[in-house]
Parts: sequence; structure tokens; C-alpha cells
Amino acid sequence: MEPGPEGPGLHYIRLNIRLNATNPTDPTVLWRLTRGRSTAHATIFPGGTQTTITWFVDDVMDRAENYDSVELALARADEIRGVLVRDGWTPSDRPV
Repeated sequence: MEPGPEGPGLHYIRLNIRLNATNPTDPTVLWRLTRGRSTAHATIFPGGTQTTITWFVDDVMDRAENYDSVELALARADEIRGVLVRDGWTPSDRPV
């Protein structure tokens, strides 16, 4: 874990994501978290002109956002993951 830009004592985790090399526009789950019996995950949908990130909580889409680059989309996904972890969510045992 590295110190985060949010301030002392807060950290972020770099996402090391490998997008599908065969079909780079296929959706990819970035991370999964749990809190009690609840689950959350983020999915990236790379595209030609925009990249979409979606967040699901208990298998219901919470929100979707479009970005001009994969890098911006990944940064936003990492930001949301950090918010959830600070709120008590933990990484899931399920493979990503």
C-alpha cells in the first residue's frame, strides 16, 4: 500500500489490470469487495472513444460513468474502491 493523496494515514492500492488482449473491448471486473453478506464490484468496458466504468452492489448496478481514457476510468475505479474500503468493505475471496 502506498500513501494516498487524500492525506496522512490514508492509502490507496494501485490496480494492476490486464485487459483482454484478444478482444480489448470485452468487459473486465476490476475488483470485488464484501461487507457482511453484501458484495460490490467494478467493471470496465473499454471502447474506441470512451471507456465506461460500472459499479454494482449486491448485483444491482449502482452507477455507470464514461471517461475519455482507460487511465482516467481506472483512476476513478481506484478512488471508489478506496472510499468503500475506508467505509469497512474488504477485498473478496472470489477471483476477479
